[in-house]
Amino acid sequence: TNFEVISKFGPLFYFLNSNLFTRWSHRAEGIGIKNIKLNELKEFLVKYPDENIQSDIIDVIDKIDKIISLRQQQLAKLDKLVKSMFVEMFGDMRSNPMNWRQMTLRDISKEKLSYGSGASAKKYDGDVRYIRITDIDDSGELSDDFKSPDNFDKKYLLNNGDILFARSGATVGKTFQFKEKYGKCIYAGYLIRLIPNTDIILPEYVFQFTKTCYYYSFIESTKKAVAQPNINAQEYGNLIINIPPLAKQRAFVIFIQYIEKTKSAIKQSLNQLETLKKAKMQEFFG
Repeated sequence: TNFEVISKFGPLFYFLNSNLFTRWSHRAEGIGIKNIKLNELKEFLVKYPDENIQSDIIDVIDKIDKIISLRQQQLAKLDKLVKSMFVEMFGDMRSNPMNWRQMTLRDISKEKLSYGSGASAKKYDGDVRYIRITDIDDSGELSDDFKSPDNFDKKYLLNNGDILFARSGATVGKTFQFKEKYGKCIYAGYLIRLIPNTDIILPEYVFQFTKTCYYYSFIESTKKAVAQPNINAQEYGNLIINIPPLAKQRAFVIFIQYIEKTKSAIKQSLNQLETLKKAKMQEFFG
């Protein structure tokens, strides 16, 4: 965010991001792609306070935005720290300088890598959540868009530590580590499940492995150069992963848990700041 630009244009910038203007713009007409006509925009009535009050509005919202930006930077730096620690503890995955034992993803899975349910999504029933590719964000967390399957089959129920791989589309290669905190869930057909054999490898290690340059290189070289990129279960199963001793993996997990606790506190602060900003926008613009 360029705070100098925001300050230059004053509360107008914030007004155009307020609920008042958003509600009006959502009434735009059009078939397929909605649009706002220039003459309608020109006629939109803007009520504004005197300059002193405008300056107060800028000052308050600018300060909130700056703190939000700082919190987001902190989260990004923690993610980079995890990646750096992974390389420091386990070395480069491709060159394997520490000569760890190597296995394929197929070999470290307790069961055959399997595709998810072909059920359709419906309104959340309060019991079973349906996890689709679109529910997984870039950081490996789930969105707030809760859906349920229209057909439940217990063989697709996820266990704590299961790793999901996106197999098709623009998000091919995206991964997700399932945790008990998400509740009762099954996964959709465009995802592939790996159940880590914890006698060999820990889920947290596998998940962070999928954040390495080595993994991204595998995705780019494996996905088919067609209109709809795709990596199937067999291809994922062929991917080689280094297997450090479990004691070293556990030490890394302890570090991850500390980082996640710190990130949780920052995210809570972010949520509070976003709530405060919405309240102030409502107060200033109605």
